[in-house]
Amino acid sequence: MKKDKATVIKTLVLSDLVDSTRITKTLGDEKAAEIFDLHNRAVRNLIIQLDGKEISHTDGFLVFFERPINAVHYALRLHDALEEISKGFNINLAVRVGIHFGEIVSIADDVSSVQFDYSGLAISTVARLLSICQGGRTLLTKTAFELARRAAVGIEGMTEGVQWVAHGHYIFKGIEEPVEIFEVGLIHKVPLKPPVDSEKARRAKAPSDVITSGKTAKTEIVSLISGGQPLVSSPETLSIPDSIIPKEMVTLHHTGRVEIGAPTPSLEKLFWKGRQSFWHYLPGLIWAALWFFIWMNVAAKTESLIMKLQFKFIPQKDIQNFLNIVRSYASYASLVFYFFAFLALWGTIRRILKYFNTCFDITTQRIKIRLGMLSHKINQMELSRLKDVEISQSLWGKIFNYAHIRLVSSDKLISDITLIAMPDGENKAEEIRKLSQKAKSESGIVTIKE
Repeated sequence: MKKDKATVIKTLVLSDLVDSTRITKTLGDEKAAEIFDLHNRAVRNLIIQLDGKEISHTDGFLVFFERPINAVHYALRLHDALEEISKGFNINLAVRVGIHFGEIVSIADDVSSVQFDYSGLAISTVARLLSICQGGRTLLTKTAFELARRAAVGIEGMTEGVQWVAHGHYIFKGIEEPVEIFEVGLIHKVPLKPPVDSEKARRAKAPSDVITSGKTAKTEIVSLISGGQPLVSSPETLSIPDSIIPKEMVTLHHTGRVEIGAPTPSLEKLFWKGRQSFWHYLPGLIWAALWFFIWMNVAAKTESLIMKLQFKFIPQKDIQNFLNIVRSYASYASLVFYFFAFLALWGTIRRILKYFNTCFDITTQRIKIRLGMLSHKINQMELSRLKDVEISQSLWGKIFNYAHIRLVSSDKLISDITLIAMPDGENKAEEIRKLSQKAKSESGIVTIKE
């Protein structure tokens, strides 16, 4: 029978309930079956909600999503669901999740068939990824991580408390090239530490594990960087030609082992947190307050002036009725000026609220602007995607030492952001440049030309 084949790109998610045997032994078959059923329902509900497709359910659930961000949503919400189930049975339940973005081959018996078989290196990769994943954690490969993190910008619930971490390269059994591993998780819920080795995956440590342009280095790295001369095992006497490999890309351990490549990115740390310069708002506050008092005074004067007007041309018998009409219209006229006074007052209040509800966070990996009082909006940019830093400063800003900093993104899909009224703007801009260079260095890979 003829079979139709097609190559598609999908986000693959493999999830697995940890220690299912222990659960059965601890609670018995009946309770364990109830837990497994609740777990399966939670998984399938999330698949429906996030537009996924269940492919298989043997040792774990294999699910396809169109976008990596949906897969991350699935993982984080599945962890939360397991926590709720745990409370009902007084037992610690955990699920582990691996996410990979890659090509798979779908095979069908005929064009109209709804039954497909799937194969490809991507399925092996996500299986190896899950083998080093511990309960309560979510591991991703590089492309899935980058696409999900970019898509998470500005999404409610995907920025506050969510941490994105790089763990370095791992060697997967049956896969020639080392795979860079990342993790996403909620801060303080699980320790986002590098995964431990398993039978099918181990951390890349040896010089031969270094990434080159598209394949694993087969040459002797020590000989390459030392020009064929023996390399001493003392870091103080290490001599490496910077024209070949920058010295900061080389790590020499006390055992004599040499590692080449960009350092593993460190955990995200807060560098600076603060508000806009209050001096930026002071002229506007003074101007708004001045207009408030002017319009209040005009309104009061207008009403008083109209009431004092003499109307000698009105007959005495009709003067009282006429004055009553004038007084009512005088009140309406003053209301117009009171309205302008209210606008000026609102301008003052608005500036004060904006000052107290705008906050800057500069970390070692990204910059965030938090906006809003009742509802929050977060604009952010990864420092590794920063192309340029532009500074604009008025005379008033020079006097009171603040500036506007525009962050230009190297990614066309990410909008530029501006840090309005950044205190000590010039120095902050320089610090941002340095942090950006460091972030780019940490996320980069050394390419060795053969």
